[in-house]
Amino acid sequence: APFETIAGADISFNKFEETDYAGIVVLRLSTLEVLEEVGVVSRATFPYVPGLLSFREAPALLEAWEKLQT
Repeated sequence: APFETIAGADISFNKFEETDYAGIVVLRLSTLEVLEEVGVVSRATFPYVPGLLSFREAPALLEAWEKLQT
Protein backbone atom coordinates (compact mmCIF):
# COMPACT_ATOMS: atom_id res chain seq x y z
CA ALA A 1 0.00 0.00 0.00
CA PRO A 2 1.31 3.47 -0.80
CA PHE A 3 0.18 4.79 2.59
CA GLU A 4 1.37 3.47 5.94
CA THR A 5 -0.38 5.91 8.25
CA ILE A 6 -3.64 7.83 8.39
CA ALA A 7 -4.83 10.53 10.76
CA GLY A 8 -8.05 12.01 12.02
CA ALA A 9 -8.54 15.45 13.52
CA ASP A 10 -11.33 17.19 15.36
CA ILE A 11 -11.98 20.53 16.97
CA SER A 12 -14.54 21.43 19.59
CA PHE A 13 -15.59 24.71 21.12
CA ASN A 14 -18.39 26.46 22.90
CA LYS A 15 -19.49 29.39 20.74
CA PHE A 16 -20.02 31.47 23.89
CA GLU A 17 -16.43 31.04 25.10
CA GLU A 18 -12.96 31.63 23.65
CA THR A 19 -11.60 28.14 24.41
CA ASP A 20 -10.91 25.72 21.53
CA TYR A 21 -10.01 22.04 21.91
CA ALA A 22 -8.18 20.32 19.05
CA GLY A 23 -6.90 16.78 18.71
CA ILE A 24 -5.20 14.57 16.14
CA VAL A 25 -4.83 10.78 16.20
CA VAL A 26 -2.37 8.99 13.88
CA LEU A 27 -3.05 5.32 13.04
CA ARG A 28 -1.13 2.56 11.27
CA LEU A 29 -3.33 1.91 8.23
CA SER A 30 -2.86 -1.87 8.09
CA THR A 31 -3.89 -2.52 11.71
CA LEU A 32 -5.52 0.73 12.86
CA GLU A 33 -3.07 0.72 15.79
CA VAL A 34 -2.85 4.14 17.42
CA LEU A 35 0.67 5.46 16.84
CA GLU A 36 0.28 8.94 18.31
CA GLU A 37 -2.27 11.24 19.89
CA VAL A 38 -1.90 14.98 20.46
CA GLY A 39 -4.30 17.51 21.87
CA VAL A 40 -4.31 21.20 22.67
CA VAL A 41 -6.50 23.63 24.53
CA SER A 42 -6.10 27.12 23.14
CA ARG A 43 -7.73 30.52 23.11
CA ALA A 44 -9.62 31.49 19.97
CA THR A 45 -8.68 34.84 18.48
CA PHE A 46 -11.51 34.96 15.93
CA PRO A 47 -15.18 35.20 16.92
CA TYR A 48 -17.80 32.56 16.22
CA VAL A 49 -19.20 33.41 12.77
CA PRO A 50 -21.27 30.75 10.96
CA GLY A 51 -19.62 29.99 7.61
CA LEU A 52 -16.22 31.25 8.75
CA LEU A 53 -15.38 28.57 11.31
CA SER A 54 -11.99 27.76 9.78
CA PHE A 55 -10.72 31.17 10.84
CA ARG A 56 -11.60 30.32 14.44
CA GLU A 57 -10.67 26.63 14.40
CA ALA A 58 -7.59 26.36 12.17
CA PRO A 59 -5.09 27.94 14.59
CA ALA A 60 -5.83 25.31 17.27
CA LEU A 61 -5.57 22.51 14.71
CA LEU A 62 -2.26 23.86 13.42
CA GLU A 63 -0.99 24.06 17.00
CA ALA A 64 -1.83 20.37 17.44
CA TRP A 65 -0.22 19.55 14.07
CA GLU A 66 3.04 21.17 15.22
CA LYS A 67 3.14 18.84 18.25
CA LEU A 68 3.05 15.68 16.11
CA GLN A 69 6.21 13.56 16.09
CA THR A 70 4.99 11.05 13.47
